[in-house]
Amino acid sequence: DIAVEVVSPTDRAADIKAKVSLYLKAGTQLVWVIYPDEQSVVVHYPDNTAKTLTEADTLDGGTILPDFSVPVSTLFPPELPDKDA
Repeated sequence: DIAVEVVSPTDRAADIKAKVSLYLKAGTQLVWVIYPDEQSVVVHYPDNTAKTLTEADTLDGGTILPDFSVPVSTLFPPELPDKDA
């Protein structure tokens, strides 16, 4: 019902797009693509729409996980101070 993909720095955009397409074609109802570097989540839906969530937003499970919600900001670790500063 749901797929979660965490994007690494070496992942190519075309590969992520292909994975999302495969998940949706297989009947997955929600695909969350998490971008740690941008600290954002893109939620993909079966109707081929998508919504980008930032740290100010809340990620929820919709009708698939109705009791799930989490602030996007909590998905990413806080920035660590630069040791050289």
